[in-house]
Amino acid sequence: MAAYELTGHHQALPFFKSVRVDDHRAIQGVLSLHKAIMQGASTLEYESLFVSTLAQLIRSYADISYAEQKPGHEKKAIRQVRQYIEEYFARGVSLSELAAQAALSPYYLLRVFRATVGMPPHEYLESVRIRHAQQLIENGRPLAEVAAEVGFSSQSHMTRRFKKIIGATPGQYAEQVKF
Repeated sequence: MAAYELTGHHQALPFFKSVRVDDHRAIQGVLSLHKAIMQGASTLEYESLFVSTLAQLIRSYADISYAEQKPGHEKKAIRQVRQYIEEYFARGVSLSELAAQAALSPYYLLRVFRATVGMPPHEYLESVRIRHAQQLIENGRPLAEVAAEVGFSSQSHMTRRFKKIIGATPGQYAEQVKF
């Protein structure tokens, strides 16, 4: 899939001449993917990281030539994807679902979404979840309930993401909004 999207034509799987790559960006990509999977990240996040990392490796180290399609004017498609995320944030969405909504390939969607919105779709999903979590916390809902309702796999997963985006844990946030 990533090879086709980079080259624009079907061909055999790419061949990688080097079995070892000492490339900081490639290493970070693989480590980020591994960490996301191990920490129970959303399907959208680890699919996005997988596609991006694979494309990066193919671009840099495979024996095929490629010509990436330049992002065009897909504002309507990105608007549809954002609306879809807003509607289905609690159950989670996959990159494949979003690509189908936009009628774009998954890799191209990642590139165009980031160029248009300023962040990848999985980060946008997290921001939507955190925004809804804030509203529920402000309404006095228990944190475990909030985590489940907005689609996090656990309260600790919500806490990590909440702190990363808001700068405080959900408990600290709840204490602040009481006053």
